[in-house]
Amino acid sequence: MGALSGQVALVTGAGVGIGQAIAIELGRQGAKVALHYASSAAGAHEAAAEINKLGGSAMTVSGKLGVVEECRRVVDEVIEHFGGIDILVNNAGVTRADHFENITEELFDDVFHLNIRGYFFCAQQAVKSMEKRGGGSIINITSVHGYAGFTRHSVYAATKGPLSPSHVSLPLSWHPAISVLTRLVLD
Repeated sequence: MGALSGQVALVTGAGVGIGQAIAIELGRQGAKVALHYASSAAGAHEAAAEINKLGGSAMTVSGKLGVVEECRRVVDEVIEHFGGIDILVNNAGVTRADHFENITEELFDDVFHLNIRGYFFCAQQAVKSMEKRGGGSIINITSVHGYAGFTRHSVYAATKGPLSPSHVSLPLSWHPAISVLTRLVLD
């Protein structure tokens, strides 16, 4: 029995990299884990199989989290499968490297919709379950790009900086036992 035994975690962007590693570790700690992916199905399924092989319980769920209804659907599928959510790890994100003068409205919207709206609306939907369960944790993964300039990453950087201050104020209107953490990643 791990430290998170009986808890349910949803990790967005869990098909590769940081999200995949977080999902596997949550499974090792005893959590039931839902691994979200948009395009990295093979990685999400492999990680879920690893969690199940370790004696845990894992499921995969796909969705385009830049679309609000998809955020709600993904969270609701996890709640239906596992009975609720205790931990949300907002990790899914996208960057499109290009020169400032080449940024189109479509590119800008794609990055902002996933990196900002996805985090916000997944959290909004998950909080409903967390309140019913008496509390929970939301962990937002952000990037050093939000705090330092990097060539050709102006749009991505603009989506990562706001995560810290905006998510500090989110829990003020929620259940007192729901915590929000923002973790900076040196990517």
